[in-house]
Amino acid sequence: HILLPPLHDIRTIAERMKSIDTHITLSANMQGDLTLRVRTDAVRVETFFKDLINPDPTQVDVSQQPSMTRAPDLFAEARVDVKDFVKFLQSSIVHPKNVVCCIAERIGLILYVYLG
Repeated sequence: HILLPPLHDIRTIAERMKSIDTHITLSANMQGDLTLRVRTDAVRVETFFKDLINPDPTQVDVSQQPSMTRAPDLFAEARVDVKDFVKFLQSSIVHPKNVVCCIAERIGLILYVYLG
């Protein structure tokens, strides 16, 4: 789990990445690092975010949570459709208090938007 930076910042980046590839890869670790990446045969574009907040994984009642056993510097990643991701980022218009991203390794993203 990682708290995302302001969604409007990510949206600006993802909108530009949308013209490069149809999918975007998000990867994060338990040291507060997040990477957005698109890649084709001709080009690779990455954006890095550092010093983000990782919620305490012990607060979640899941005995087999991978982030509890994974080394903090190892990245989990998921590749998703960039158009769908940009649609999600439109939730920035409601000015969320926090957005938590949970990466299901090589499966997808679970995104929690906290309002108020």
